[in-house]
Amino acid sequence: MIGLLAASDADDPAVSRAVIHLVERQQSDGSWAENEFTGTGFPCVFYLKYHLYRNYFPLYALARYRNAIQRTAQFCALRVRPQEFDRQLSNQEIG
Repeated sequence: MIGLLAASDADDPAVSRAVIHLVERQQSDGSWAENEFTGTGFPCVFYLKYHLYRNYFPLYALARYRNAIQRTAQFCALRVRPQEFDRQLSNQEIG
């Protein structure tokens, strides 16, 4: 769904189907089930499982969808202008 939102509009039928898919598969505790391994490794030796990916990516996709349909500006937790930083002057600037 993240890819669909990047490549099309939020009102695209494929995006709507992706939203329905995620919402229908969300469990009562708010998580999503994932039995498969989500990382690489060496077959028959070890596999990696990123335990939070199963929740992070569906939640992120749904948030992106919500922001797209509400036309919310890109989220930015902190905005700092360069002139707000103290900086050390180099010997050349001190002169």
